[in-house]
Amino acid sequence: MRVLILAGGLGTRLRSCIADVPKPMAPVQGKPFLEHIVNQLRKQGFTKITLLTGYLSEVIESHFGDGRHMGLDITYSKETEPLGTGGAVYAAIQKYPAEEHFLLVNGDTYFDVPLKYLANFHMERAAKVSIALKFVTKNDRYGHVELDPSYRVLSFAEKKNSQDESLINGGVYCLSKSIFHQFESAKFSLEQEFLPKAIAQGVFGVPFSGRFLDIGIPEDYSIANEVLLDWLNEEKRSAVFFDRDSTLIKDPGYVHRVEDLEFHPTAIAYLKSVKRSGFKVFVTTNQAGVAKGKYTIKDKNTFKTAFLDRLKEESVEIDDYADCVLHRDAIIPELKRDSYLRKPFPGMILNLADLHSVDLFSSLMIGDSPNDLILLPYLRTFMKQWFEPWPDPGYKKAR
Repeated sequence: MRVLILAGGLGTRLRSCIADVPKPMAPVQGKPFLEHIVNQLRKQGFTKITLLTGYLSEVIESHFGDGRHMGLDITYSKETEPLGTGGAVYAAIQKYPAEEHFLLVNGDTYFDVPLKYLANFHMERAAKVSIALKFVTKNDRYGHVELDPSYRVLSFAEKKNSQDESLINGGVYCLSKSIFHQFESAKFSLEQEFLPKAIAQGVFGVPFSGRFLDIGIPEDYSIANEVLLDWLNEEKRSAVFFDRDSTLIKDPGYVHRVEDLEFHPTAIAYLKSVKRSGFKVFVTTNQAGVAKGKYTIKDKNTFKTAFLDRLKEESVEIDDYADCVLHRDAIIPELKRDSYLRKPFPGMILNLADLHSVDLFSSLMIGDSPNDLILLPYLRTFMKQWFEPWPDPGYKKAR
């Protein structure tokens, strides 16, 4: 599949840091940022690349040429006048009449997405647009994407000054050419005009963990120069994510008293076997009892401490622990809202994966209720009651 890269950015906000080069060519740790993006595409097996250029396009063409020296087939689609991001894509795909599906990435954004998976997801659902989504714990810079449990995009909300967690458009797409017939104008924005209009025809979103960085502002450009090479060489590990109540411990209903803490008979032995198999181990638990007034934050934290202390006594080390106290039916006003942190939404899982460099494609979720069927199409989930056998922790080689 051909990959289109939007590389026509002016870099106006980076003028204090760079000059006389288009934004994607800003130097980052010894190479143009765009070269890092192109190298990552090659590592994933994509060799047909079209660069969508505009401002100072000759700088890009001079650097990359036809790509043969990099083992690539690089072509160009150059704007002679500003077309907007949507217009630039539309002009580019007209050059390849035999190709119906394309991948599209931003040349000024790094997002560690398995593109072959995104392409397969797109094809299996006969989608018109599929978007890689990034989970952020605080969003005061981007618009957010509302997603239903079938991964269909319901809306694109405008950027607002929000401190809430949300899913954002990661700037990585799989597109079907046929959807562009609805645009008669040659100039339009992909984000502001195309995507909202495309929703009715089938836009899907897939949340991914993975490093994410947009070099569009000086602060993030500075970060890229500090961390990008480390990110590119990062090794990821497999993990097992556990629900807590009724999976690892018995739950008489809103369990929160330390005297009621009781592990299922084989849970601790199983946790030890998972660690021996090389997996990281995480606990993720919804704690709606706080929001519903069943117990307090202090009760929750005291019980969590007792839970972790008991595991330490048994020589079981948990890599991390996350909980969510938010709920739409809360009686405590400040906790009354939906949240992508609350299972089955994937916020806790995605956040832990980012913090601990986890490969979710070789990981496992173990729980006991529909809330543990995490809304990540690539994360395997095992549903378990306390009396049922545990899955083999070595079902995939941990890495």
